[in-house]
Amino acid sequence: MLCGFCITLEYSVIKPICHSCFIAQYGAKAFPYAWLGILPLNFLLVNLYHRLVVKIGCLATLMWTTGLSVAINGLGPILLERSTLFPFFLYLWKDVYILLMFQQLWSVIHSTDLGGKQRFWYGILFGVGGFGTVLGSLIPGYFAVEVGSLKLLYLAPPVAMIMTFFYSRLIATRSKMTGGNPDITFEKKETKGGWGLLRSSRALKVILCLVIFMQVAATLFEYQFHTHLQEVIPDRDMRTAYLGKLFSAISSINLVFHFVVTNLIVRFWGLKKAHLMVPFVLVINSLGLLIFPSLRLVTLSYGTIKTFDYSFFAIIKEMLYVPLGVAEKFKAKPIIDVFAYRGSKALASLLVFLVPFPLIGGLLLCLFVGWLIFTAVMIEIPKDEEYSEEYAR
Repeated sequence: MLCGFCITLEYSVIKPICHSCFIAQYGAKAFPYAWLGILPLNFLLVNLYHRLVVKIGCLATLMWTTGLSVAINGLGPILLERSTLFPFFLYLWKDVYILLMFQQLWSVIHSTDLGGKQRFWYGILFGVGGFGTVLGSLIPGYFAVEVGSLKLLYLAPPVAMIMTFFYSRLIATRSKMTGGNPDITFEKKETKGGWGLLRSSRALKVILCLVIFMQVAATLFEYQFHTHLQEVIPDRDMRTAYLGKLFSAISSINLVFHFVVTNLIVRFWGLKKAHLMVPFVLVINSLGLLIFPSLRLVTLSYGTIKTFDYSFFAIIKEMLYVPLGVAEKFKAKPIIDVFAYRGSKALASLLVFLVPFPLIGGLLLCLFVGWLIFTAVMIEIPKDEEYSEEYAR
């Protein structure tokens, strides 16, 4: 819980700053180029992660990741003022870094026996992280104008170092629970590449497609939102404050989903119907935006899909990993949760280049309908011994 809190706290401080500085330097129209740039960076870092986690273990890999973050964010205020390329790089790094951090945390969680209570604990684990998101978003929301956006980046390195301490305690505690090594290691047979595991697993392919649907849609909404935001709020610090307050509001709603809504929906409707709910609600949302296009509805639509992405969808997606093996969770999962998550933004950027801006709303509606059909046909929740009772329900 403390690891998740620190990860989201750090990310929520730097995210509004990165977005606002990017718009100030390049304009909202440049976002698709950044999303294309994320693809090769993702590919490089995911493959590097695969090698490091096998050779040096989880803890050392995380220390390398947080060390890079401390250096980048610590030098950020200086480089943002002096380099015209650094806002572009910082935006890319921010997107990849958060997924790498959560990948390393959730791989440990998935590999730990939670006594068949994943549905209960996953909501709480995400919920505590949600408190970090609310607090982190409030900092730029209320201090960006008074202090300045760039100076707030200095808050990120101390949080990253505290998180590293908590992660070391997490690994040590897990080793006591399992009676195993002080770090998570792999047998020779488990060092098969994640790409091979992904090709051989139907379950992983289904999760991959669900992630692509969500991230392409979220990215297209983000493009619509930032285009309107640039026109309405041209000042950098005021835009940072607005984004901070918006992300804080989204995170507050997420807390309700983390602690209450997701648990009830999965309990009474089951996991498949929970997955069907996401595209169904977004279909209705996109129809409203098509009929009554306005800045308020664009903000509402963006907030809705981000609420699902960060809370409800994130939890029910993680539940699909429960019956998979340790190798899949450490080797194939990063491809989906890091490479595919941000690689999908590259696909969205191509759609932005190909589809005129006024037609993006119609494209989103078609995307949600396709997502709904795919979920109904492809997701299977078998009831056998390798699933917990709650997961099977």
